[in-house]
Amino acid sequence: RMRLVRAGVLPAGREGRDRLEQLRAGGESREPACLLVMSLAESNPGETESEIQARDGSAIRDRILGLAALYRDPVCPGCAWLAWFMSGNGDKDRNGDDEADADSLRTGFRSLLDLAFNGMDAHRVLVRMTEPGGGALEETALSCGMTRVESGMSRPVAPGCRHRNEILLSLDRAADPQRAIAWIPFSRGWFFLDGTPGAILRAGFRRGGESPGPGRLMESAQRQGILEPDGSLPRPDPDGVGEDRPGAHPGLPDAVARGAAAVRAYFRTRDSNALDGLPIQPEGSPFQQLVWSALSRIPYGETRTYTDIAREVTDGTAGEVRKLTRAVGAACAANPIPLVIPCHRVIGKDGHLVGFSGGLDIKEWLLAHEMFGLD
Repeated sequence: RMRLVRAGVLPAGREGRDRLEQLRAGGESREPACLLVMSLAESNPGETESEIQARDGSAIRDRILGLAALYRDPVCPGCAWLAWFMSGNGDKDRNGDDEADADSLRTGFRSLLDLAFNGMDAHRVLVRMTEPGGGALEETALSCGMTRVESGMSRPVAPGCRHRNEILLSLDRAADPQRAIAWIPFSRGWFFLDGTPGAILRAGFRRGGESPGPGRLMESAQRQGILEPDGSLPRPDPDGVGEDRPGAHPGLPDAVARGAAAVRAYFRTRDSNALDGLPIQPEGSPFQQLVWSALSRIPYGETRTYTDIAREVTDGTAGEVRKLTRAVGAACAANPIPLVIPCHRVIGKDGHLVGFSGGLDIKEWLLAHEMFGLD
């Protein structure tokens, strides 16, 4: 039985260039960057793609659904244009598998948005279509969060050709429903959470009076109306710890919204379980993952030394533990989700506070908050 095992984007080689000549219907005439593919396979229920590949690599068949090109706007380099070339006229009744095709188009389109926002660091993606009524492409783009910003008559694609409907769709990175940042104020500054519907990917501390940072951080703070006229974060009211200020806004992805509520509870109270069980997805080496897992087991209101953590992640001798201590410190410094992964609970062997991405004063405040309920 054939079933969908993968949908996504592949680099366009010679086959893509050849297909482009067949599919191009006018408009942008640029070299394609990506092939949109759907992979089907004859498989048993529950069998994974890697298992199918190991059993019979030829069982997986890739079908090209269309071509796409991403390129920067020559006037506004922060904007990316997505030129899309679909087989036929973009109707969903191709090849007799409407539902699988629609799912693949959404997955592929989402992959292209991620490539533009993350790979090209674009703050806005624009799509211009000249299909009658937009067709399946417009439906796919709208389902991925894009909005129609303009419609009208297009220029003829060739002398003697008639005008066609033209639709312009846009999505700002800060408005992406699949990736967003929440800003939570507390008495020493701001804490942000960045993630998707399924997981928190990164977090960090920022001080009032300073810039929120580049890219997504600046864009999200600006969109949420947090920034001062000079582009800095405001200094939080010491009496407004964790209040629902402009940093809380509707429409956050599920994991980010859940994390923001948990962090507010952490700052407002001494709830030792406030941050437990949050969905996180930190990127790091196997050793870093091992260290971060050990950090997550440090109880609320307690501390461990770097040597304690090194001893926990190895079964080696005392000499090996000493050698690992520096690597443990480096892994703590690389922690992409501080507070949730509590690297602030790790101290020097002499009891001194050392090394924290948010600053030693914030590390001191967090420990005092957990141990003594001090603000």
